[in-house]
Amino acid sequence: MEPIPNQPQPPRKRIKLKLIATIILLAVGFGGYGYMWYKNTRKIRTEALQILDETIQLRLLHETVANERARCSSYVTLNEGIFAEFEYCKKFIEWADSILVQ
Repeated sequence: MEPIPNQPQPPRKRIKLKLIATIILLAVGFGGYGYMWYKNTRKIRTEALQILDETIQLRLLHETVANERARCSSYVTLNEGIFAEFEYCKKFIEWADSILVQ
């Protein structure tokens, strides 16, 4: 017996089709959400790595300035040497004191 084309489908078959369609929609929804989450997580991770790189560079710069300030402090306390170097060190110490947070 062949089903009549215009006859409505039996309730079981309609429920099964609705269930399959719902599962497909949920899978597409979760897949889209997962993709957006992954994309956002990668973006945040990239930004975090950039901030870490900048922090490392700033820490190295801070150490370099602190070392040069220590060298200049010892040079100025000796009161000996080339006048230009002495003036450089005095100005450098003033500048370093204004930017370094100790």
